Amino acid sequence: MRLRILVMMLCLLSYAVFSDSGSGNDLIDDIDDMLHEVGGEPFGEDAPVNSDIWDDIEPECDEVIEITDDFEMNESTEDICFVINDDNVEFDCDGYTISGSGPNDGRVGIFVDGVDDITITNCDIESIQYGIILLDSKDSTIISNNILDTSFSVYLGQDCEDGMVKNNEINEFISSGVWLHDDHGSEIEDNEFNSGDEYGLVPIYVSQSIDSNVEGNIIHTSEVTAIAVYESETIKIDNNKVNEAGTDGYGDGIGILNSEECMVKDNEIENAATAGINIIAEDNSKGCIVKGNEIIDSSYGIIFGMDNIIASSNDIENTGYGVGFLDYKGDDLEGCVFANSSIDDSDDEDVYVVTDDIIDAVLANINFNDNSVFFEDGCDDSTLLLKEYIIIKIIDNNEDPIEDAEVTFENGKGDEVYDEVMTDSSGETDQTSTLIGEYSYDSGDDHDYDDYSDHEVHVEYSGSVFEGDLEIDDTDTYIIELEDVELDAEEDKLSVGDLCDEHTDCQSGVCCESGLYEGVCKAYQDDCIETIGECMANNACEDNEICLDNECVEVECDCGIIEDHACVEYQCCVDTDCGDSAICVDNLCSVIDCDCGEVVNHSCVDYECCDNDDCLYTELCEQNSCKPVVQDTCGEISNHEWIDYECCNDTICGFGMGCQNNVCVDVEEEKKPGICPLFLIFGFISVGFIVTYKDRD
Repeated sequence: MRLRILVMMLCLLSYAVFSDSGSGNDLIDDIDDMLHEVGGEPFGEDAPVNSDIWDDIEPECDEVIEITDDFEMNESTEDICFVINDDNVEFDCDGYTISGSGPNDGRVGIFVDGVDDITITNCDIESIQYGIILLDSKDSTIISNNILDTSFSVYLGQDCEDGMVKNNEINEFISSGVWLHDDHGSEIEDNEFNSGDEYGLVPIYVSQSIDSNVEGNIIHTSEVTAIAVYESETIKIDNNKVNEAGTDGYGDGIGILNSEECMVKDNEIENAATAGINIIAEDNSKGCIVKGNEIIDSSYGIIFGMDNIIASSNDIENTGYGVGFLDYKGDDLEGCVFANSSIDDSDDEDVYVVTDDIIDAVLANINFNDNSVFFEDGCDDSTLLLKEYIIIKIIDNNEDPIEDAEVTFENGKGDEVYDEVMTDSSGETDQTSTLIGEYSYDSGDDHDYDDYSDHEVHVEYSGSVFEGDLEIDDTDTYIIELEDVELDAEEDKLSVGDLCDEHTDCQSGVCCESGLYEGVCKAYQDDCIETIGECMANNACEDNEICLDNECVEVECDCGIIEDHACVEYQCCVDTDCGDSAICVDNLCSVIDCDCGEVVNHSCVDYECCDNDDCLYTELCEQNSCKPVVQDTCGEISNHEWIDYECCNDTICGFGMGCQNNVCVDVEEEKKPGICPLFLIFGFISVGFIVTYKDRD
């Protein structure tokens, strides 16, 4: 597959160029041709970069289930492809499994194309070619899934934006674990990858993407490169841990090719078969930051193969080579810096230079063995500059710091380091980087070294002068004592920066010049000027004035009170000085009491109601408005609610019951005296009787 070809070439390039077999220049030319053949489709025909990938996948699915709303699985599925076709959908497998028939079955577990705000979570996806594919999707999240035995586990491509792939476990994948392609702003965060001994070409792959982040991931093994970046910009790779890269015999912990302005920061990399961090370019890509990384037990620590790589605060331990400088693109390699770092226990050379076009690469504040620098044969024009970051501190006889001492010095090569730089109140100059040595190619030897560590220093202060040599090593701060200066000689005099009333208050050579509130002792320049105009300091003016250009001027104070020649501003003078929910009371912002209402323009606008008691008894309070109580046909309103009666007529009461005062009660039927015909049959004679009866109690 083409991805394998691309990563193999990146690793083999590094291996061949930095091996003992000799120059890698001829090999570079051969690999150039193969890189151009790979182009922008490193995964070949099976890669989901094909915009019509669904046309290839759909025929392989036994069934396609389309999802347009939130979906929660209630059983596992096999050989079924899910397609999400609407925005704002959460697809929750609830721990059930989506499976196929193997990592080359042509199927996909979950497919998303052209819809946004999708969440895919709690899925077990296994034995299928494509686990999850997102195309042209924005603000979508793939979180807390287990994906096993796939070819491509997770893919975000074709103009995806601001996606998140987080807290997933991805194991035994053939090609890629998570792949971002043509992506903008997505994040791969806190995932765990374990490809096994026979799987996992590249666990994390970022290609032709911008502003993507790879952070907090753990990669146990990768067949080739653990984290690969190709033709991308402003990619951040931060705080990842790689336990082993290149189980096939070649591979980088982090490999970056033809990409610009990447940040590689605070990663831990162990057991990289080729290089812990390998950054090269065949084009004009430049500008990566490599900072705070720890690289252990790898063939090479860091390979510089692109312009303007700045590497600082990296620790490299127990590697074959510490760092290597490689001119891969066939042009000058410029602007590379390796600083404030350490190289310990390298088996071969700490620093290896390959080609003859590396211009002034800088090694600054590096803890390494200066004899362990090797130049490949023919590197006639390559140089490595050894620098140190230093501070100069000037003290007097009593070891007190001297402020405003003038420091000028140059290195042993004659380059000016400081030109009349003044020390601060701590007696120190600003930190600067100074050249102390230069490595270059020397036929028949590893390198030639020119020592420029002996600096010539010139210091002046108040008429005292120091001139001498200063040898720069790995010390941070260099102390120079001016033996004939004793700052405490004028015990009663004020020093520079102290408040004063007149020139004689200050030490010799220092003038009292007008400051904002008081006179201030300042460094001597010309003759000290006499007092001009009304004042030299504020204390010569009224309390409501300041001394400005030797004139007393009234202090501007529109909202405040003047104290000691200064305006002490009030918290507020008008309501608009306060927040929207406060008013100005006695120049203090006071929060408006508005328990039942809304604050608008610094005042409380009362609601119609906040509870039922604020309304008529026939109304209730809903959303701060009084609304009529909904009535039925048989009942009454009581305490802001409708109360149903038990009855309003006899028909709704039971047998023998009647409705009295809206309550069903037992009743006896009232029967009045009347005439009832009775027919008695005796034999063949009927006689009617009129019987009068009366109800008895």
